[in-house]
Amino acid sequence: MNPNYLDQWIWEQIKKEASNDSDLQHFLRINAEEKFSRDILERFQTFKLRQIVDYATKKSPFYRELFSKYYVRSSLLRTPADLHLFPLTESKDIIRDPYSFLCVPMGEISRIISLSTSGTTGEKKRVFFTQNDFRRIVDLLAANAKAVLSKKQGKVQIMLPGGTIMGHADALARGVEKVGSTAIVTGAEPDVMKQVETIAKHGSIALVGYTFYLNRLTRLAGESYQLNQMGIKAIVTTGEPVPIAVRRTFETHWKAKVFSHYSSTEMGFNTGMGCKSGIGYHIHEADYLVEVVDPDTGQPLAEGEEGELVLTTLEREGMPLIRYKTGDLCRILPQKCICGSNLKRIDMIKRRIGTGIKFGTGVLHSSTFDENLFSIPMVLDYQLEVVKESDRVTLIFLVETVDPRYATGSILKKIEEVIKQHPLIHEGFLENKISVEVKFVSNINDGATLSHKRVSDL
Repeated sequence: MNPNYLDQWIWEQIKKEASNDSDLQHFLRINAEEKFSRDILERFQTFKLRQIVDYATKKSPFYRELFSKYYVRSSLLRTPADLHLFPLTESKDIIRDPYSFLCVPMGEISRIISLSTSGTTGEKKRVFFTQNDFRRIVDLLAANAKAVLSKKQGKVQIMLPGGTIMGHADALARGVEKVGSTAIVTGAEPDVMKQVETIAKHGSIALVGYTFYLNRLTRLAGESYQLNQMGIKAIVTTGEPVPIAVRRTFETHWKAKVFSHYSSTEMGFNTGMGCKSGIGYHIHEADYLVEVVDPDTGQPLAEGEEGELVLTTLEREGMPLIRYKTGDLCRILPQKCICGSNLKRIDMIKRRIGTGIKFGTGVLHSSTFDENLFSIPMVLDYQLEVVKESDRVTLIFLVETVDPRYATGSILKKIEEVIKQHPLIHEGFLENKISVEVKFVSNINDGATLSHKRVSDL
């Protein structure tokens, strides 16, 4: 990734807005020789925070009532850090009455997305976007595409579920085309070999897809093709964190740079982008303000401390979200990135609140054993079933191998060994409180669906 392109893009956006807004220009106090810095960015965020709070107070019934209840107003915001004075917004608030968040008439809404997540027990959330919101999303995705492709132009193969106008794949395709490249939306085709055929036919130079779909593609196609000869320069993963072992698989097979993208539907498909360091996501801070809070108390945590990710939209027209609790557990990385960017980074998100399974003194999450199992080249995917009986726990690993011929006793033994060495269960295994079973299965998941459940409590 062009190390400072996102910084440069944000700086140009700030200067452009300031040139059209005398109040912003006066507030920022920038001159022609000024260079982009955190000081300027935080002044910009403060101005935008005041604007969005005033806008939501005036237009949104939900925020008008909420801010009145807590006696908060935009004048309290002297710096972005003062946002902690405002109440948090939760997923249940959107579920209960999504229309109360609206700041425009329904006739101005161009896209409504209904979604359910792990924390909503199947209940639907509705999120609203105007045409202006969608244009902004496309602009942000275009900036990501430019940062990844740098000066290269070519065909970008988008392996995300497509077909929906103003959906994720459509927005990304428009962003790619906006920077002069060609988007090929193939969708998450269950037959991954067809993706390889498309790469060869069109000469794609970049791939975008869900992490474990790309992993399935890489490991299966790698059995038959010399993937490093196919001309892929960049791989962009989204939807799920990338285990280090999976990142190395991509780099080894494709000889391509790997970038990670963080997004959520509520935030508009795009919140942060990884860089060449491979550590965390740089936040699009001209559009989103990031905080991390204690999941239980809601109190802000210092950089480096793990808690719940909280995001505020600074440019949303249809449905602004202020201090929205995402349910994702992460931390803001305190050190400046080696790429030189001024933008804050959040660490890779590997866990969500309420999705772990407790046993003994530990908690199992969907990513707990990813590094261990995906470090074994023959393992394609796995699921874990947890069986609790009195004071004993049995962990049953259902493992799919790249090829059935790898489902051998020696591979099974190797899998058992790496599992038993995991620090979360090693002591319990030695004390005979935890047992491990490994079973070979076929076609656990084709990878085309997002965040398939790896851990289930039986």
